[in-house]
Amino acid sequence: MQESEIVRLVGLLALLALGIAGASALLALRFHPLRSLAWLWRRRGTPPRDPPKALGLLIVITAASSGAGAWVGAATAIALGGPGAMPWLWGFALCIASLRMVEVLLSRTNPPGQASGEVPQHLPKRLWLEKSNTSRVMAIGAALMLIANGTFGLFALHGQGLAEIAQSAFPESRSNLLLFAALIGMIFSASYRTWQWMPWVAALAWLLALGVALMGCSVDFGRTVSALLHSLEDATSGSAAMGAFSGALVSEILGSALIHAAWPIAFPLGSDGPLGSISETQSARAGLIPVGAAFLQVIFLTVLGLAFIGTGAFSQRSQGERGLAEVLFLDAPFESASQRREAERLWTGYLRIQEGRARARPLHIATERGMIDAPEFVDASGNPADFAARIEKGLVRALLVPDAQGTLSPIAAERIAQFRVRGKMLLRGGALVTNTLQRIASDLSLRLGIAAAIVLSSIACAAWGLALGRLSSSPPLSLILRFLPSLSFGLAGLITWPPSPSLALIPSGALALLCVRHIREASHLAKTIYRRHTHSPKPALDSFNT
Repeated sequence: MQESEIVRLVGLLALLALGIAGASALLALRFHPLRSLAWLWRRRGTPPRDPPKALGLLIVITAASSGAGAWVGAATAIALGGPGAMPWLWGFALCIASLRMVEVLLSRTNPPGQASGEVPQHLPKRLWLEKSNTSRVMAIGAALMLIANGTFGLFALHGQGLAEIAQSAFPESRSNLLLFAALIGMIFSASYRTWQWMPWVAALAWLLALGVALMGCSVDFGRTVSALLHSLEDATSGSAAMGAFSGALVSEILGSALIHAAWPIAFPLGSDGPLGSISETQSARAGLIPVGAAFLQVIFLTVLGLAFIGTGAFSQRSQGERGLAEVLFLDAPFESASQRREAERLWTGYLRIQEGRARARPLHIATERGMIDAPEFVDASGNPADFAARIEKGLVRALLVPDAQGTLSPIAAERIAQFRVRGKMLLRGGALVTNTLQRIASDLSLRLGIAAAIVLSSIACAAWGLALGRLSSSPPLSLILRFLPSLSFGLAGLITWPPSPSLALIPSGALALLCVRHIREASHLAKTIYRRHTHSPKPALDSFNT
């Protein structure tokens, strides 16, 4: 589905809100998220069983944000921006970790002047307890944004991510794999008692995924280390050509990193607080868990990105396909980022395709960062295509197909996406993930990797389900809310509708703005809780609502 300019603008505004809110949180907290991590496992003055509970919470939150959507997002970011996309993730992770810390601090404390009574377990209830009309309107909005993140956001990120991987690896089993993952998610979220063993399953799946990624890095260790060493330079000065990859500009690298790979880091915003209350983790530690989880996730994404490069899947052409509306028609091929920007290379004219082949002059067809070798055109059924196209400045603007009498007739613009181009090209998204797994150890690594992606995505469904269930104290409504994320995830296996990442960013951006509203209060809480007086830590803990 092609995004309209309005949708893209809304998504960029949501991403901008996340970035500004995260940077504001980092500055307001005076880098407490980094300074206080060493305090996380200190036992002095805390119940002895709390560190194990904190470890379980850390494992579940990390696994829930490392599902299939994070894999596909990292693959797309690397495919569009190259190794330079990875350093930008570290800076974004630091800002978003601070923002997620603010959300936990707020959701686990009462408003000022209400030290007694039940402590809220999530941001909407915290806003509702402020008892002003404005705050209660915001509380309703926050609840709606949480539900949107746990349903539409989960569908758009992990649901469609796993669907893309499954479509590339096992197209005949695509629906079954997603429905199976949704079923596991429903089992996990059916009862809060599952929390006792969920961290073990999450740890096994995450370590399996990390192990497969490390195996990918070792396929060509020299190439992996070289990419890591040059990634920071590429992030600030642009990525050079690498194999069939033509390179990328700094703006393209930054955009690909933020839009495709950074969203999974911000996606859990709003669920960290409720999950901390479910695990019964001491509240001061729960505030630091999202910080550790964000950095564990970005470590995983970095290793995964290096695996795409180390196996050669990123820079070498492989058999793949793209929608007709996604490719460019050129007069001459490009080999570098500067050549790719030359407008005179874009072709304008009419093209006739019969039996899947161009019947006119041989044209050069390109994806975002490389050329397509031996292109073939197919229709929605996968058969050789028969159409005529009007092309303006490299893009298909109109398509005519033969009717029953053989007369060429125009079709609706939205049907252009049904026609596809096959050939050897640079892969991205789920196709790049699948190709990378196959290059590691062929069938074994492919099955292990997809199994890990399924379980991690199921953990995401369960985590969001348990978090949403805390929105209501009514058992029937709480049960419905717990099942909503898994049901939404399962829809990705029944319908083929690639959602707009820009639209799915809106709930996280709205929640970020709500957190910024309380940034000063959260900063005061952080100073009180995580003050660096090692001689007397207990008063700082007692001042925090648990």
